[in-house]
Amino acid sequence: MRIKKWLALVLLAFLTLATIPNYSKVFAENDVTPLKLIKTSLNQTEVKIGDTIVMTFEVAPDLESGPNEESDSTLIQLSNPSGKKILTMMKYIGNNKYEFRWKVDNTMQNGEWSVAYAELSDNAGNISRYYGSDSLLQKLKFTVLNGISDVTPPKLTDVKVLTPNVKANGEAKLVLTIYDESPNVTGLVSIRHKKTDTYLSGPLSYNKNTKQYEAIIPIPPNAKNGVWEFDYADLADKFGNEKMYFITKEPSLAGRTLQVTGGSNDFTPPIFHSVKLSETNVYPGNSFTAYVNAEDKESGIDRVNISFHHIGTENNFWSPMEQVGNSNMYKADFPISLSQMSGDYYIDQIDITDKDGNIRFVHPSLTDEQFPTLTILPFFTGVNSMDIMRGTSFDPLEGIKAYSPTEGDLTDKIQTAGNVDTNENGLYLITYSVQSHTQNYTYKNYRWITVNDTVSTENTDDNDALFFNTNVKVGVPTNQTVSLIDSNNKVTALKKNFSISSEGKYAVSYSTSKDTKKEQIRFVVDKTAPFTPTINTVTQNSTTVTGKAEAGTTTRLVINGKYLKKVKVNAKGVYSFSIPKLEINTVIKVNATDMAGNTSNWKTTKVVYAPTLNPVSNKSTSLSGKTLPYETIKLYIDGKYIKSIKANGKGNFKATISRQRAGKEIKIVSINKLQQASPAVTTKVLDKIPPVAPIINKVTSKSTSLTGKGENYCTLYVYRNTSLLGKTKVGKSGLFKLGIPKQKKGTVLRAYLIDPSANQSKQITIKVQ
Repeated sequence: MRIKKWLALVLLAFLTLATIPNYSKVFAENDVTPLKLIKTSLNQTEVKIGDTIVMTFEVAPDLESGPNEESDSTLIQLSNPSGKKILTMMKYIGNNKYEFRWKVDNTMQNGEWSVAYAELSDNAGNISRYYGSDSLLQKLKFTVLNGISDVTPPKLTDVKVLTPNVKANGEAKLVLTIYDESPNVTGLVSIRHKKTDTYLSGPLSYNKNTKQYEAIIPIPPNAKNGVWEFDYADLADKFGNEKMYFITKEPSLAGRTLQVTGGSNDFTPPIFHSVKLSETNVYPGNSFTAYVNAEDKESGIDRVNISFHHIGTENNFWSPMEQVGNSNMYKADFPISLSQMSGDYYIDQIDITDKDGNIRFVHPSLTDEQFPTLTILPFFTGVNSMDIMRGTSFDPLEGIKAYSPTEGDLTDKIQTAGNVDTNENGLYLITYSVQSHTQNYTYKNYRWITVNDTVSTENTDDNDALFFNTNVKVGVPTNQTVSLIDSNNKVTALKKNFSISSEGKYAVSYSTSKDTKKEQIRFVVDKTAPFTPTINTVTQNSTTVTGKAEAGTTTRLVINGKYLKKVKVNAKGVYSFSIPKLEINTVIKVNATDMAGNTSNWKTTKVVYAPTLNPVSNKSTSLSGKTLPYETIKLYIDGKYIKSIKANGKGNFKATISRQRAGKEIKIVSINKLQQASPAVTTKVLDKIPPVAPIINKVTSKSTSLTGKGENYCTLYVYRNTSLLGKTKVGKSGLFKLGIPKQKKGTVLRAYLIDPSANQSKQITIKVQ
């Protein structure tokens, strides 16, 4: 647990430096999806010094914000079993591909190397992290044939504390016994305050006089008084073979302690009271102030930091806070740049450090009302993409507004580009721009207008893709470029209007710049009608109409020429309508319509007559039912013809049968005078025979379980008076065992079995011996 805390702090510090941007950095507004790695390749699996390793990392097309092309947005780490690691970056080479090149030199160890970690980012700041266990990274292993033969990291066998008592502002000295094939082992040694998990570290050095490895760890004036313990050592030889030794993994190294005096007895972190924002709704160009109320009664507060995180993306910003006079209040001013991404931001973390190094981390919950949420309002409003029916009039400026307190209302200054042909199905791009009055900055935004014969509001498995059953026009404004991706993931840059006629799945996207959102519109061109549905037999006793149709389509039910209802076909291609019982010869029609509006032919059937069959159990010696007068009933059991039965003038029939095992299938078919057969009616033989009472072995006052025999697959219930002691399943072998608490001698227990058909056996009693 202590190691995890230490690692968490190290990782936090690293991520803070690596990922928290300045608050003015802008990301794609609607892109919350990280890049997806789909393919990797390696130029060779065996290399020698002087060879160059070339790896490629291909990601799926990202039509939202696109891959970040800056090298510092990537990370790749190579590792060797020796502990040697190489951390560097990749290069974006276009076509959704990143490349990593590394020239093998004489600093690399013999043996297998692998990619332990890879990190990629899109232009929205979404980070994709892949680890060595990923199958795509597993393909990138290579072997160095003539590298360094020493692949063994230094071995730490003992640690001695030479200064068991240290005063603050002094030094702690440790001697480490280390074995290695090569001299010049370097590293870092850390001690931990046992009560507060505070860490102090010092470098490893070799003392030529004593011929020992030593670590000198400075003890600051405000170090915590009390017991400190050797916690870990990170050791590496001159070839980069490295290993970390933690006392939790190396218990033989634990217990090396020292006592610090003359330092601080302040082990208590600062107290956080509250946080508030001067404004919770701000526009670009405005500012807000964050206030934190906190105190530390021992040494006083040294510093306070606060960070905000955009809900839905990786965009975040932070700032140190300054004390307001001599009060417990700390504040930070945040100016909002004109290009700042709009949306909601929550307080991600508040860290408060006192002058003795105690830290209080505050991680607010989104649902905790005492922590306010910041909303950065958009400059443009009303620019949401929309669907309109073909033939509908459209005004690109209707409902659009450009406003902020800094700029005022610039709605009448909005410039648009692009046209919408409301008489032709398609997707049309409209761009909006306004020049700032206060800075050399142009506000930009855009939206897609979809024109279609029908506007579907149904959810689909295609993530709300649009559906067309005609050619689709993509409208591109002059001097703009739209990205089109087809079913084969081929990306085409469209610089003018374009018509799509081939069936398939497509997507279009556009971004005015990296400072604006990049929305992807997915659509399907489908001109093929679904196949004609099937309808299963419907009888006068049916309460459903079922059948098969193309998965995802919508089936419509018409009865005697009157539309009744519609239902969605499930993923298995099955539909089901609930209906009242219908008269014989009622006409039923079903068709199917897909998301693009293509409609199948109608399937028609009529309600037919079918006989009825009363329930049959494993106790039955006869069966009965009803059909039309004087018709002949043919009886089948488990598919085998048994006999024919003649119905009387009222249509009733009855026949003797031998007792049948539960679960067998009984089927009847009614034959009329014209030798026409009705639909088959089937039923399963019910289990109505209760199981035999269980046999329970002797139970004594020392027994902690109850054993015995019973009908397999039944459930045994055991009671003491009216209290259930327990229940258990009888196994396939007919044996059971139930754990019970010890019972007093003379206690009477009751037990019985219930089978899967809910039949209960006779109850037995057991007296504890």
